[in-house]
Amino acid sequence: MKLIGKRKASSRKLAYQEKMRELFEIYDACFEKEIKRCLSKDNRFNIFKIISAPMRFGKTRRAITHMIPYLLTETDCNVVILTSPLKGILKQKEKLARKICRKYKFGFCETIDQVKEVLDDGDKAVFLTTNQNAYTQEKTQEFYDNADNSKIAFIVDECHTWTTDCKENIPDVTGGSGSNFLGTLYRTIRKVAKESPYIFGLTATPNNQHKGFVPALQNMQYELINDFIDIDEFKYRMGWFDWNNVTFYETSPLYGDQTEETFNKMIYNIRSIENLTGKKRCAFIETRMKPTEDWLERNDLPPMENPFIKRILDLIKNSDFSFKGMTDKDGIGVVMTSKKKYIFNKNGKLLETPDEKTIYDYLADNTNPLRFLITIEMGKMGVDLPTVKEFFSLRENDGNSKRSKKFGWITEQVIQKYGRLLTCNPGIDDDNFYDEKGEYVGDIRNVPNFYIDQNKMAFYVVDNELNRTSMDEFAKNFAPDFNKVDFSFFKNGKKTIVSSKQERDAAYKAAQKDRCEREGCKCFEDFVTYPPIGSEEFPLSEEERLVNYKKGLQVDHVDRNLNNLAPENLKTYCPNAHSGKTMKYKDYMPK
Repeated sequence: MKLIGKRKASSRKLAYQEKMRELFEIYDACFEKEIKRCLSKDNRFNIFKIISAPMRFGKTRRAITHMIPYLLTETDCNVVILTSPLKGILKQKEKLARKICRKYKFGFCETIDQVKEVLDDGDKAVFLTTNQNAYTQEKTQEFYDNADNSKIAFIVDECHTWTTDCKENIPDVTGGSGSNFLGTLYRTIRKVAKESPYIFGLTATPNNQHKGFVPALQNMQYELINDFIDIDEFKYRMGWFDWNNVTFYETSPLYGDQTEETFNKMIYNIRSIENLTGKKRCAFIETRMKPTEDWLERNDLPPMENPFIKRILDLIKNSDFSFKGMTDKDGIGVVMTSKKKYIFNKNGKLLETPDEKTIYDYLADNTNPLRFLITIEMGKMGVDLPTVKEFFSLRENDGNSKRSKKFGWITEQVIQKYGRLLTCNPGIDDDNFYDEKGEYVGDIRNVPNFYIDQNKMAFYVVDNELNRTSMDEFAKNFAPDFNKVDFSFFKNGKKTIVSSKQERDAAYKAAQKDRCEREGCKCFEDFVTYPPIGSEEFPLSEEERLVNYKKGLQVDHVDRNLNNLAPENLKTYCPNAHSGKTMKYKDYMPK
C-alpha cells in the first residue's frame, strides 16, 4: 500500500510539473510571438504592449530569466531597461539578474553611466532601475536623446502604475484629479517607441487604459497581447482566500470604533495559528495616507512620530501579543517608509535601522522575531512575503477619488495590496520550494507535516464600498478559493474545522435580538427613546432611529470561540458594549 501511495504521489508530482511548465510556456510563447511580429517588419511601433499574469505567477522572474535573454540574443537590441515603481522589487531580484547576466555575458548595470560603459565596450547591457530614475532624471533623459533608440528595449514592471498618458485621463484610469500628474513615463517611452517596437509592460491588474477603454490622447497606444491565466491553476502554490477570514470593521464613532477590537482579533489569530503550526505568521499593516494638519505642518518629524504610525505602535504595545521566549531584545515590528526604517520591540523601543531588503529577509526567516510590517505606501506590489498572511488596514474611504464616472470604482491598487498575502507559505525557503527539479516542485501538497491554516490569508479592512468591491473582485479573479482545495492530497496535512460563512450568517440571523443584551446597558434609551439634543439621531423620528439602532447591533461569542454557533453562545450587543467587553475582559485572547 505504501508503494502504491508513493507511485500516486510521484505521478501527481510529474503531472503538476508538466502543467506548470505548460502554463509558463504559454506565457513565454506569447512574448516570443510578439518579438517575431516585430522582426517580420510588421508595424509594431508606437505600441506599449501589456502582458498580464496572476499575482505571484513570477512575472518579474520570467522577465529576467526569459524575456531579457531573448531580447538580447534574438534581436538587435543592445540594452534592456527593466524598471519598477519600487526599489524593493528590484532588490529582491538583483541576485537572479546578476546570475543571468553572468550566464549570457551581459553587463549588469545599476546606473546609466555603467550602461554607457558597457555599450562603449561593445557589449550588451541590462539596466535595472526605478521608474523615478528611468523617467524623471536629466542624465537618463540625455542618454535616450543620444542613444540609438531602435536598439533599446523597455520592460516596465507593475505597469498598472505610472503608465497613464496624461492628466486628463487620470480620473478614469487610476482615480484622482490628476492635477499634478506629468506623465513622465509615457512621454519618455513614447520617444523611444517611435523607433523601437520592443516596449513591454507587466502587470496582474491591467487598468482601463491597458484594456482599451480609455485611448491615449497621444500617438502611442496600449495593447493587451495575452489572455489572463485561470487562477485556479495555482491553488497549490499560492495563499488561499476564505470569506470567513475577512473582517470589515467600523471606525465611525456613531456605530462604535471597532479598530482596537479588530486589531486584537488579528493578534488572536496570529497567536492561535502560530501555536498550532509552530511556524511564524506575520502581518502587513497599512496606516492612513493623509496625516493630521499638525503632521503636515511639521513634515520634518521622523516616521515614528507620524500620529497614525504611533497608533499602530500603541495597539501592538497594548495587545497581548507574545511568543515563547520573547524578550525586550526581540524586534517584533518594523516601520518602513521612504524616509527611514525602524525595527522596534514590544514596548516600542527602537532597536535597528535596516535597509528594505534586510526587512524582507527578516520577515521570510522563520527564526527571526519580526512579525509586523507597518507601512504607508511601500511594499504594496511586486515583493514576495511568504510568512505575511494577515492584512490590517487603517485606510478609510477617500471619498470618490477612486471612482470613475464611466467605470465605477478603480480597484487595481487596492487589489495589489491584498495580493501581498498571496505568496505561498510552505514553511521552507523559496529556493527549495520552487526548485522545478527538487522535492517540492512548487507544490504545497508535497510538503510534509503541513498545516492548512498557515497558508490561509486573513483580512481586516475598514467597511466601505471601495474595499468591499475590491475584495469581491480579488476573491473572484485573483485568489485561489480555499473551499476548492482538495485536502486529501496533503502529506500529513492538518486542517482546523471552521464554520462556513453560510452557517455563521444563518446562526447570527437567528440569534440577533432587537436590543442589546448587555446587562445595564442604556444604549436603547440613549439612541432611540431619548437621544441627546444636538446628536445626529435627535432630528429623526423614533421609527428611523430604531432602524439605525438595529443596523448597528452585533453578535458576540460568549466563550470567545468564533466557531461555536450554539444559540446559548451568541448574544446581541451594541458596538460600545461589545467593544467594552472585549477590552475589559480581554475576550480576544485564547483561554
